[in-house]
Parts: sequence; C-alpha cells; structure tokens
Amino acid sequence: MNTFSQIFAVTAMNLRAMKSRAVASGIIVLGVAVLVAIVLSIQSIGTGYLQSFADYTSSDHVIIYNSQAMSEQQSNISREAALKIADLPGIKKDLQGKPLASMEVSNCMAFTRRADSLDGFTCIRGVSGDLAKLRPKLKLVEGRFFTSGLREMVIGRQAQRRFMGMDLGGKVIFPDGPWTIVGIVEGGGFGEGQLFGDSETLIAAYRRNTFSSVLAVLGGANALQTVKAALAADPTLNVAAEDQLAFLERTQGQPVMFYKIITAVLGSIIGLGVLFAALNMMYAAVNSRTREIATLRAIGFSPGPVVASVFAEAVLLTLLGAMLGIGAARFAFHGNVFTVGNAIIRLSVSPTLMLVGLGIALFIGLMGALFPAIRAATLPVTTALQIR
Repeated sequence: MNTFSQIFAVTAMNLRAMKSRAVASGIIVLGVAVLVAIVLSIQSIGTGYLQSFADYTSSDHVIIYNSQAMSEQQSNISREAALKIADLPGIKKDLQGKPLASMEVSNCMAFTRRADSLDGFTCIRGVSGDLAKLRPKLKLVEGRFFTSGLREMVIGRQAQRRFMGMDLGGKVIFPDGPWTIVGIVEGGGFGEGQLFGDSETLIAAYRRNTFSSVLAVLGGANALQTVKAALAADPTLNVAAEDQLAFLERTQGQPVMFYKIITAVLGSIIGLGVLFAALNMMYAAVNSRTREIATLRAIGFSPGPVVASVFAEAVLLTLLGAMLGIGAARFAFHGNVFTVGNAIIRLSVSPTLMLVGLGIALFIGLMGALFPAIRAATLPVTTALQIR
C-alpha cells in the first residue's frame, strides 16, 4: 500500500471514530466558531468604516489643507490662498476653463437623535461649485441641490434617518437663523452622514473668514506630484496636498485601530483557550488509539500517514467551526448600518475577512494537532502495544 493509500485509510478510520468523541469534538467546533464570529464581527466595523471612505472619495481627488493642522476642522486657509490653490497646475479644468475645485469649510454640530432623543454629532460641510461634479458618488434621490448664496442644505440619507427634523423641507438652526433642507443624497459612504451647504454662506454663518480645505480634481496621472511641486515652490501658502482617501484614513481612521486592538486582545484570549482545548482533545484522541496506531505501524504503516490523519481530524473540526462562525457573523452583522463618530457605515464581513477567519481556524487546527501528531509518530511500537 502506497503512502497516499495509507493516509486515506488511517484518516477514514479516525473520522469514523470521531462519534465516540462527539462531546470533545463539539467543544472544538463551538470554540472555533465563537472565536471566528467575534473576530469577524469586530473587524467588520473597521472594514465597513474604511469602505465608507472609499465609497465617498475618488481616486483623482486631492485635498489641500493647512500643513500645521492635525485635522480638516483645525485647518484654516485664507480666501486669497484658496483661490491661488484652485488655479495651480495639475488641477483639472471644466469645458469653460474653470478649475474643478471646491473651497470647503468643515465643522461638527450636535443634533437630536431619533433613536433616544440624545445629542449626536455629525459634520456640516460647506462646498463651492457643483456638488455633483466634485462628489459624483453622491446621488440626489429627493428634492434638488442647494442654491449658492442661499441658506439651503442637502443632507445624506443616513443623517436624515439618524436625526430628528432632517426630512425634506425641515430646518437646520444656525447662529444666523434656520437653513432649509432642499435635497437628500445617497450612495456616498462617508458622505451619507453629512450635511452640505454653500461654503460662502456657511462661513458667514460661522462668523469666520477662512476655509478649512480645498478639494480638487487632478488633471492627469502625475498631477498630484505637479500640485505638490507647485505648493512647495510657494511657501507663503503653508499648505500640504494629499490623496483624499489617504487623508481620510489618516485623520479619521482612529476607530479602525481601536477595533484592531480589541480584536487582537479578545482574539488572543479566546484563541488560546480554543488552542489548548484542541491540544487536549487531540492528545486524548491519540492516547485512546495508542494500541491501534501501534498495530498499524507494526503491520507496515509508516509514521507519515499517522501524522497526516491526526492533522486531518484537527483541521476538519476547526474548519467546520470556522464555517459556522463565518455564517453567524454574516447573518448577524453584514450589511447593518452602524455609527462610528461622525461616520455612518455599513458593516461588511467581506471575502477577505472570511479568509482571515479560515486562516485563524487553520492555524489553531495545525498547532493543536502538532504535538499529538509527533507523539503518535514517535511512540515506540513495542511500548505502545503494551499499553492497555
């Protein structure tokens, strides 16, 4: 009998004997399922959060902000500087020769949540120019876009669902009086939690005379480097340029790191418990079959198939647990809407996360079977045959 036939025969014998260890096997499956479900559930928040940035941004967009600022809200750019920035080489122009750039102001404001009547914060964003051109992923689904110079706002669908008084025709109260909601947009990820209005009118309402940033469309493959070079050549501007997606991930992505830390801590604790349980179960399985394994080796079976059979049993149990955990995480979390800070995100148990879950299960299965497999392969045949 060749090696592959031996592996198949010993593995099949192991699997048939698993019903005598149903409780121990069930504990391993359940433990892995719980571990994978927890890891994927927590990470789905971070994955959805990052995806909300990607759904909001475009690959050809650049944001220019004060180089001393830690966030967009802390950034200040004068009107003169903003006009100069919008006319830099590397920034795309429309058919009329006007730069595709928006002078923006960003601020956070508290509103009453529908769910519990408590205050919740979201972003108020002032934009100049055509909102649809600068943020093409935001699609108008109700009403119309705001008119420049008027106290009108367009809001994201999730902001409308989250806060009271945010329906079409509703009023948003600012220091200079009420602003009317004239439109609702969807499909913009991070943008669905924001409110948009005319930046010139907003800075007047905020009683400020500076913008927060300039968002622009790049005009070619190397346009970002062209913009950066032009900014470096004019140190009086005191600004920096960055890909919009990278900027959001850097300045707004702190919650993702938090969820990664939580996942690492909880995953390590639960994972060690599951690993030791798998180790004990596999040792018990090998011990209960010591004479059987010794007999197989005595009649000509090599140690390799014995080792392979132990690994196969452990991997099968842990992968079964992984599939249950993945199924539970997708059923309970995938597609749900969740609020993180100012962001409205949709949880995502993505294919990449599912592969992570399978990888965790495979690692536990292999590590749990390693030492029992070595023991099964190295125990002297004569000693094993004497064990009763």
